[in-house]
Amino acid sequence: MPIGDGYHVAELDEFSWADSHPGQDRHLSEIFCLTFVKDVGIDEVLRLMGGFADTTAVRAAAADDALGHCSEGTPELAMAARLGSWTVVLEPCGFWGSSLTPILSRGTEAVSLLRHDYASPHLDYAVDGELVTGLDPTFPDVRYGTEPARLDPLLREAGFDLAESENGQDRAFSLSLRAIRLITGVSPTYEQLTGPLTSAHFDPWFSAAPKHLPRGVDGPVEALAETKRLTELLGLTSTPGLPEALAAVESGQRVDVTPDSDLGQHVRAWLIECDQGRSTSSSWLTRSEEARRQRATDLRKLAQALGYCLQNPR
Repeated sequence: MPIGDGYHVAELDEFSWADSHPGQDRHLSEIFCLTFVKDVGIDEVLRLMGGFADTTAVRAAAADDALGHCSEGTPELAMAARLGSWTVVLEPCGFWGSSLTPILSRGTEAVSLLRHDYASPHLDYAVDGELVTGLDPTFPDVRYGTEPARLDPLLREAGFDLAESENGQDRAFSLSLRAIRLITGVSPTYEQLTGPLTSAHFDPWFSAAPKHLPRGVDGPVEALAETKRLTELLGLTSTPGLPEALAAVESGQRVDVTPDSDLGQHVRAWLIECDQGRSTSSSWLTRSEEARRQRATDLRKLAQALGYCLQNPR
């Protein structure tokens, strides 16, 4: 698909790193997510994403301590900078900002770009908790949301060809960043994104995003029962804060668990353990490895069931 009439060489070259591949200069990643949130500070955006305040530090995306999280069994990492009235969050090797865009837009607006060379990329724009316009920037002819055509003038000005094409959009991520500049009035440079940034580990379990039921579980009553079954199976019934949280759910109260609470600290450990167990990929497992993998599966189900029933008391 050719680049549209609104294309400017200088601006596209400025964002060429977004389309680059390993081995090329100024390559960020084959998977990254950039999320822009208006009129919300860095600390609050990280908190809304489910950030762990006790992991806050200045890191650089190119450094080993930042990229080490890309392997399974380590928490997600969000790195943030302030640009004008917007906070921009980079997830190197991450993707959660795309699905959290409506949550982050509550009371304001947010836009997110996900490049994912092994799954579906996204360009999403949300206002006050609603996804207004979303699209796959590599095939921008299909748009969705409450107002699918809302961004059409800006997308065309950025250089997108919105006509249907079998070949897809050339340099889709460079054009996406140009569109984001037209929406927000700001754009990060490659040097800003790869330099030192305020960052924190996070898990969207601690965000306000709707939690999904484990497979085979239907509704709040079953979610609560599954939570109790799994805590007994795993020997976790006396986890600090858990009995009180489940009692509140049974009385019809919604419960918010923060990452720094007693229960939150244990949930964080469960999430890490289940990711580490899931990373055991050999087809030939020892008995202890098989037990570890099964425990990881049960912990994942427990986190899902618990998260759902805390949000949806019966």
